[in-house]
Amino acid sequence: EHGYTVAAVNFRLASPVGQELTVSPKNQASDIAYALAWLHTNADNYHLNTQDTVLVGYSSGAHLVALLGADETYVEAAGLPEQSIAATISLDVHAYDVPYALSLMVDSDVAQNIPLITHLFGDTQEEQLSASPISFTETWVAPAMLVSVGPDPDQAGTHGYIVNQTAQRYAE
Repeated sequence: EHGYTVAAVNFRLASPVGQELTVSPKNQASDIAYALAWLHTNADNYHLNTQDTVLVGYSSGAHLVALLGADETYVEAAGLPEQSIAATISLDVHAYDVPYALSLMVDSDVAQNIPLITHLFGDTQEEQLSASPISFTETWVAPAMLVSVGPDPDQAGTHGYIVNQTAQRYAE
C-alpha cells in the first residue's frame, strides 16, 4: 500500500563449533545474494521495485548484509550488478573487522565467544579479513546504516563497547 515490500530471506546455519566448517559466513553471504537474485528475477510477479533494495540484518545477518554491501563479488556471482543493493542496515554486530573485534573481546564480557568467531572466520588475520567488510572499503560500498545496541557503549570490555567500537572503525 505504501510502496514497500519486505522479503525475509534465510541462509544456511553455520557449522557448529567442534564440527568441520562446511557452512561459513561466506557461504551464508552467497545464500543471501542468490535469494536477492531470485527476487530480482521474479520482481514482475511480485511487483517489486528492484532499484531500491535495502538489506537489513541483525547480529550474524547484520554482518552478512554489511559484507554484501561492501564486497560486490557475492551479488555479481549471483548474476546481479553491485548497484543492486541501494543500502544496508546492520543492527548489533561486531564482525565488520574480525581481527579487531577479537582483540577487543579478549578478557571481555563476551570472551567466551572467541572460539566461535575463530571457528567461523579462521585462525589467521588473513582468513578473518577475507570475510570482514572492512577489507572491501577501498572500492564501491553501498551506503550503510550501522546501529550499535547494548548497554555501556563507553565501558571497555562490554558487548555494547565492542559493537560500538567496531562499528565506528568500519564507518571511519
